[in-house]
Amino acid sequence: RQYGVLNPIIVRKRPTGGGYEIVSGHRRYEACKRLNKFDIPVIVRDLTDEEAILTMVDANLQRERILPSEKALPTRSPRTRYP
Repeated sequence: RQYGVLNPIIVRKRPTGGGYEIVSGHRRYEACKRLNKFDIPVIVRDLTDEEAILTMVDANLQRERILPSEKALPTRSPRTRYP
C-alpha cells in the first residue's frame, strides 16, 4: 500500500473498439480494485491477438505459482487457439 503498484500492467486497445483490454497484470489490477486504488501505472501496446497471447504467457511463466491451464496455453497450436 505504501508504494503502490511497482510494475505497470500492459493493455491494448480492444480489437472491437471502445476501451482497453488487460493483457498482463490482471492480478495487480484486481488487487488495486480491492484496495480502492485506481492510479495504476499502465503501458499501452499495439498488439495483435497472437502477440497479446505471447505477452500474457510470458508474464505468467515468470510467476512462481502457475495454474495448469496457464502452463498448457503455449503448447496449443495457433490453429487451436484461433478457430
